[in-house]
Amino acid sequence: MDERLLYDNVFPEPVDISDTPWSMDNLLFEEDIKSDSDDDITDLFNGGKIEDVVSTTGTQRKIKDLSDEEIKNLRVQDLNKLLRGIPREEAVKIRRKRRNLKNRGYALTCRRRRQQFQEDLFNENQLLKKQLEDGRETLCKVLKEKSEYKKKFLQLQSDCKKELMMEHFVLPNFLLESGNLA
Repeated sequence: MDERLLYDNVFPEPVDISDTPWSMDNLLFEEDIKSDSDDDITDLFNGGKIEDVVSTTGTQRKIKDLSDEEIKNLRVQDLNKLLRGIPREEAVKIRRKRRNLKNRGYALTCRRRRQQFQEDLFNENQLLKKQLEDGRETLCKVLKEKSEYKKKFLQLQSDCKKELMMEHFVLPNFLLESGNLA
């Protein structure tokens, strides 16, 4: 009895449920027109404006027609706008696919950078080895020249000593007295 009294107080006039804004006639475009307040809030935080975006089955076709490269290069805000009318599971799959594609791109970039770094190190190593070999050859050449100059120096030094000895050599007196050398 209390329920009936409550019902009479809340709905004083007879209510026809089929005539509400949620009737089947008014729900004809329900799956086509959706506005998600979470997306609006997300757009606010991402710098977007609050808009009621009309998502149609054409949007679903647009998303399915997008190539992997286009999905990867879409901004998050644009992707969110495209995904508004799509079932949540499908949107999650597309977001996961986009993240996967982005991660592949990052991994590829990292791999290329690492390979380039290794090639640069290899080339630098080869250059340093060549410089080291050239340095060794130059050192051997210089050491040979040094030993040759040392031999020449010792020979000249020896010759000079002989000359000096000859110049300062005093002839014995008997040779001078006999007049043989004079």
